[in-house]
Amino acid sequence: IGIKDVARAREPFYTSKPDEERSGMGFTIMESFMDEMSIDKNNGRGVTVTLVKKIAREKNVVGEECNYLQKL
Repeated sequence: IGIKDVARAREPFYTSKPDEERSGMGFTIMESFMDEMSIDKNNGRGVTVTLVKKIAREKNVVGEECNYLQKL
């Protein structure tokens, strides 16, 4: 369960199944779009991947600063 070697899995083009059609770019792509990324092993219960993306604040129609997600 989970990823045996997280450091190696984060390397571009690494794949645990080289015989299959895989690019091994999952973590590399996720990390390139995020401001922060952490990977925590959960002692044989799997892996938790936390992604953080900062969203710029905008002015709403009345000129007040608001969080983009709150407007949706």
